[in-house]
Amino acid sequence: TLAASTQQSSINDMETEKKYWGWTESDIVAIGGCILNITTKGTIGVFETLGLMYVTSHYHWSSLRSGLTVSCCGTAGVVFLLLFSILLHYFNDLDLVLYGMVTMVLSCLLLTSPLTLTTTSTVPLWQFYSSIILMYSVGYPIGHTALLGVFSKIMKSGPQGQLLGYFGSAGSLARVFFPVLAGVLAEYCGDTVIFIVMAALLIISCAVFVASKEFVRNVISRP
Repeated sequence: TLAASTQQSSINDMETEKKYWGWTESDIVAIGGCILNITTKGTIGVFETLGLMYVTSHYHWSSLRSGLTVSCCGTAGVVFLLLFSILLHYFNDLDLVLYGMVTMVLSCLLLTSPLTLTTTSTVPLWQFYSSIILMYSVGYPIGHTALLGVFSKIMKSGPQGQLLGYFGSAGSLARVFFPVLAGVLAEYCGDTVIFIVMAALLIISCAVFVASKEFVRNVISRP
């Protein structure tokens, strides 16, 4: 039957894939996708967990103002997701993943400055607003949604449910451990160090992603 022949063709394709240290090319891309999920989900987890504490201690905001600000930024992010199909007319999934992560890097860097490392000063309020807008409204919604799209294309006829389970589990673990790490850094090193570390992890992820972009494109474009 057609279904059986298609399944056999997929099996043959997987058998002919190159292997590196026992891992197929699809396996390597899947692992890379999980790592990118860890860095993006971990970063947004830090913002969500420590955001209220940050604005309360640095800007003396009320809980109501903090919640409304984040809600407005999140609403803007939902609008971007509703327009995601339009973005795909101008950019492909891989480009959007990169643009999203670069935007997240800028968001983290906006919350850092030389003064905040050496004194109790804080960044200007406009930088904070710019940071959360870039993170909640642009960077994370677009980058992570595109990453999920790329990940789902890795094995079109393979065990997608199992792969997406690994993908989701990696992100969930990141949202557990990254805020804990951020709390330790905040306690002993200060808030600024948290965002420097998050930016550094995202920059490394971006560099690896750019270096392997064509490799990933070849894997996900296979029939």
